[in-house]
Order: sequence, then structure tokens, then C-alpha cells
Amino acid sequence: MEAVVCSALGFLVGAFTGHRLAIGRDKRKEFNESADTIVLALSTHGRISDASIIHFERRASLFTRWRFNRALGQYRRIYKEGCEQDPKTGEILFTGSYKQLNTAANRIKRVCKWR
Repeated sequence: MEAVVCSALGFLVGAFTGHRLAIGRDKRKEFNESADTIVLALSTHGRISDASIIHFERRASLFTRWRFNRALGQYRRIYKEGCEQDPKTGEILFTGSYKQLNTAANRIKRVCKWR
């Protein structure tokens, strides 16, 4: 009788542990997929979509979300300050410091690193 109880208990502990590890693996995979879209947009100097930001924030921890929002706010502020509209064509051109913009982009990339 004792062997059956020990076997059942061992089975339940193993199943619970395996389940928790699988959930952690899935959460990490979802985080990395959402972080990839943001890093790809920054690497190609494209625009980070609002959907990508929401997708990332849902999967990030509270501290990571705080760091991400702070870095994203700084990136947007630098970009906004460096943009000017061309009076002839009406185009919006970035005339600011690319060094500052790349530093802010690298800060976002560090927050989005793989886990």
C-alpha cells in the first residue's frame, strides 16, 4: 500500500513540475516572438506598430514593462525633437542626432533581449 501511495505522489509531483516548466517555456517563447517584432522594426529603422507594443507589454513582467515604456518614451521624444517639415515639399525629415536616436534604440533592444 505504501509503495502505491509513494508512486502516485511521485507521479503527481512530476506531472505538476512538468506542467509548470511547459508553461514557463511557452511564456518565454511568446515573449521572444513579440520582442523579435520590435527589434526587427528598430533594426530596419521602421516604425514600431502599436499592436507590437501592446503584444509585447502583455507578455512582459511589470519591471520589464516599466523599463520598456521609459526607453520607448525617450526614443519617441528624441525622434519628435529631431523631425522637421521641409517647407518646399512638406516632407517630414529627421534632422536630429542619429547617435542619440541609435542609443535610445539600443536601450529598447536591451529591454527586448531574448530569455
